[in-house]
Amino acid sequence: MQLFQLVYQGKVNAWTSKDKARMEWFNEITTFLVIYHVICFTDFVQQQTAQYLMGWSLIFTIAGNIAVNVSIIAKQVLKEICASIKQRMAVKEAKAAKTPKTLKNRKMVIPNKRDMPVDLN
Repeated sequence: MQLFQLVYQGKVNAWTSKDKARMEWFNEITTFLVIYHVICFTDFVQQQTAQYLMGWSLIFTIAGNIAVNVSIIAKQVLKEICASIKQRMAVKEAKAAKTPKTLKNRKMVIPNKRDMPVDLN
């Protein structure tokens, strides 16, 4: 049944991006391998040593799948964090450009003579 699922996904391109399709293919192939590993733990394989080695192979297959998926997720999270930091820095730079940093950039307001108090002495 898993083989038919792989063939179906290969023929019908349901994913919008190649990366998602590749990730789905990788996960399906890993599931396919895990199913065949589990079959080897039945009475189909009589040798205990072969089952022991298949157990280690199963562990490495699952660990590899987890490592690949976690690295893909971490890469996506890091991209989003970098984009967020860049956006925040751009906002801070825009605010800094609007506010003057020195007194030279500020305009001095000189009051009119009419507004000044008059000394009557």
